[in-house]
Amino acid sequence: MRTLPRQEQFREDRGHAPPGRSMTRMPTQVVALLVALLAVLLAVLPASGARAERAAVLELQAPGLLPGAQRDLDAAVRESVAALGYQVQPLEQTRAAIEDAMSAGLQCVFARDECALKVGLIAEVQAVVTTSVEIIDDRMVLRGLFVQTEGTKQERRRAAGVVVLPAADGGASLRAFVLRLVTGRGPPSPLPVRVVVEPVDASITLDGKPEQPGVRWLLPGDHALAATAPGYTAGSLRFHVERDLSDEPVTLRLEAQPARTLTWVGWTAAGVGSLMTLGGGVGAGVTEVMLNNGLVAHDNREAVVTLGLVGLGTAAAGLVVVGVGVAVALTDG
Repeated sequence: MRTLPRQEQFREDRGHAPPGRSMTRMPTQVVALLVALLAVLLAVLPASGARAERAAVLELQAPGLLPGAQRDLDAAVRESVAALGYQVQPLEQTRAAIEDAMSAGLQCVFARDECALKVGLIAEVQAVVTTSVEIIDDRMVLRGLFVQTEGTKQERRRAAGVVVLPAADGGASLRAFVLRLVTGRGPPSPLPVRVVVEPVDASITLDGKPEQPGVRWLLPGDHALAATAPGYTAGSLRFHVERDLSDEPVTLRLEAQPARTLTWVGWTAAGVGSLMTLGGGVGAGVTEVMLNNGLVAHDNREAVVTLGLVGLGTAAAGLVVVGVGVAVALTDG
């Protein structure tokens, strides 16, 4: 058995090949392992040099809120946009860009798509977010517009939803709203829809359930409205509630039924005929009594008989009129 020199023996004990032996097997495995780990890291981690898109979040419009509540909501909206990966432009810088644009002649409503796009181009950002709040039935409804200024799609999205002040729910409702607005993800919330029905005393059903006119809170999607009222033709319509909550009310006007003239004429004729029958019958009966009891002088007897016959004829004619009137009224009804 050959005894290795002390240096070579030490190398073999440490896992190294002695001089002259191949050392390519283990380094190749190590390199392959390192490459695989690097590929995994590149797949799950963003590139270190990637830069977040810049977004201009315009100041929240909330005329019905106290200044403190408005500031809290505005700050929460900006924080929620930043939490989605955007670099939110400082509000002072956005204001300065808008003032410069207005000085240059820009006059438009920021809540409109084209105006928001112009603001984004002037502010040199990749996205613009505008929001406004209104109070409806003691609920706070937030509306928003999201516009991309760069890219092939240049997404434009609107949303509306019920939110509460961040102090009440930790900002959960507002974060959910911003997520729907910016990404289009997440469930919608019920929205106020003003339902108008004419006549005002009509009975209505909404999606098959009895309801009252006024503001109804409905989820976005298709809905059905129906109404009935005495003297009117029943009506119905289907409508769609958009995610961005249109201001247009849902209006259903019932058509008045045409006046039943023939019905009125028929029953009137029946009434007149009844009176004719009654009057004629009474006249004929009185005449008969007078003749049978000798209450009529001989010279006047012929005239009285004639009057009795006229009474009988009038009664008969009255019966005919009654029959015709009832038939006409029933036919029109």
